[in-house]
Amino acid sequence: MFKYVSPYDISGAHSIGQSHCSSLVSRLYNFNKTHPTDPSLDGVYAKILKARCPVGSAHNSKKIVAMESKTPNTLDNLYYDSIIKNEGMFISDATLLTNRNTRNLVFANSGSTKLSRWQQQFSVAMVKMGTIGVLTGNQGEIRQNCRVINNHRRD
Repeated sequence: MFKYVSPYDISGAHSIGQSHCSSLVSRLYNFNKTHPTDPSLDGVYAKILKARCPVGSAHNSKKIVAMESKTPNTLDNLYYDSIIKNEGMFISDATLLTNRNTRNLVFANSGSTKLSRWQQQFSVAMVKMGTIGVLTGNQGEIRQNCRVINNHRRD
C-alpha cells in the first residue's frame, strides 16, 4: 500500500462527468485585460469549448460540456494526459502544471501504463476523504444548495 497519497490523485475525478458552461466561460471569454481567453489553454481545445459554450451561455443552465473529452464516461487517468496537452477544463487543472511537485504528479499519473497505479492511488485517496469528520449539530450543516449557506431563522 502507498504511504503517501496526494490530494492531486483525486483531481483525476475530473476525467468523468460534465460541467455547466457557467463554470468556464470566464476562462474562455473574459480571462484578463490582455488575454480574453486563458493563454494556458490549448487553442484548438479553446475553440471546441467556445463552440459548445458560446458567449452568453453562462446564464443557460442547460449548456454543459464533458470535463474530459476523450473518455467522458469512464473514470480513468486520461485526464492527466489532457492536462499535459493544456486541455484541462478548469483553471485548477491548468494550475497543476505550474508547480514542480504537482507537475511531477501529473506526469506520474499520465500514460496508459500508469492506469493501475493511478487507480490504486485514487482508491486510497477516496477512502481517506471518506474518513474526514462530518460536522454535525452546531458544528456545521448540510447545505440545501451547495453554493448558498442555509437560511436559518432565529426566533
